[in-house]
Amino acid sequence: MKRFIIISLLTVNLMNVSAQNTGILDDMFRNLEAVMPNQITKVRANRGKHQTEIMIYANAETNEFCSKRVCDHDDDYADALWNEYSAVPEAVGGMLSYENKERLLYCVHHALDSISTMPSTVESYHFEKHQLGIDTVRYSICLNRGPEHRITYDSLKACQVYSRELGPETITFNYGTWRKPCGKHFFGEAHIEYSKVEPLPASLVPATAEKYEFVCFDWELYLQSIMPILSQKGISQRKFKWSQDEDFVKKLKDPNVDFSFCYWSRMSDGSSSGVGETNGTLYIIPSDQKGFAEQVLKDIDATTLKYILLHPEQTYEYKYNTFFNSINYMPRWGQEMLRTTTLNKDGIQNFVYIGADAKGYYFLLLDTKGSLWFPKEFSSLKSFINGEKTYFKGMEPKTEKK
Repeated sequence: MKRFIIISLLTVNLMNVSAQNTGILDDMFRNLEAVMPNQITKVRANRGKHQTEIMIYANAETNEFCSKRVCDHDDDYADALWNEYSAVPEAVGGMLSYENKERLLYCVHHALDSISTMPSTVESYHFEKHQLGIDTVRYSICLNRGPEHRITYDSLKACQVYSRELGPETITFNYGTWRKPCGKHFFGEAHIEYSKVEPLPASLVPATAEKYEFVCFDWELYLQSIMPILSQKGISQRKFKWSQDEDFVKKLKDPNVDFSFCYWSRMSDGSSSGVGETNGTLYIIPSDQKGFAEQVLKDIDATTLKYILLHPEQTYEYKYNTFFNSINYMPRWGQEMLRTTTLNKDGIQNFVYIGADAKGYYFLLLDTKGSLWFPKEFSSLKSFINGEKTYFKGMEPKTEKK
């Protein structure tokens, strides 16, 4: 029997979708939610250029697993991936099947075909080919044409793509499959994206401002708004530091060096050096205080949204409806509530992360200069300097007695 797993990431914000398309897109993402539950979030961002981006995007993968018994090939990577994440128990994993992949394609087809033929749609492109199990589906739809509207052909994606300059409101969908090395099974990838770019209010843009000027996010002012929430009784806090220098980063290029101490890294300064320093505060709520933790998260979420709506000229990326989940190899799945999208005068980028494990619920506020590396034992570490760990008192890992 063929076995499929769909790996998904959805970000949704339908508040500003054109009125005539709101119902169709709402239905489409509601159906996708049924196929890929708990993956829908909302994203709003200002990356500079005096404009706000609103996006819906989804990535999905389908994988027919190989086995020695069926095709004489092992699929160690995929199996190890899901075992490591512990994200899809077997009972749930069985639900993410060939049928669900077909449901995903059906609801996207149905919605985008309807939108493509609406009189209000500016233009649309659709290409589809199916041959011996190899599928290709492409949609590019323009709902509104902006003053700087441009469309180009992306040879890598093999489809028409729209610029993200001021004004355009677009939807794109790409789906393709290819045969795996065994020759019997297939792997597929899908990407859907809704995008709209809106100008900032004229009153927030100085008449003399250049197109690529920006206003950095005021981290200190933002902290003033959320500190009353994080200072409540029942929330403890710990300061920490993570850093890695050039010599340490060079050592990691040695294939014999174990890199498993770190979940992931982000090159926040735009370089690829890997060098960086992160100073932060970890706020902890005990695991038996779930209701309190959820209320704190709700309050921080609402306060953060209020702040960016009051200061839309500042550069940020905000995800609505973040939720508690384990911070692992895929931190983008709900845990990053906020990040600044430009460096401040000191070259620092800021982040707000949400996490949880068996010990508690966590809120992490980070100041990062250079690259951000996220150690696996983040909740127990006072410092993580070039791989050397210093634990908070009483948080040291237990060692077996000989």
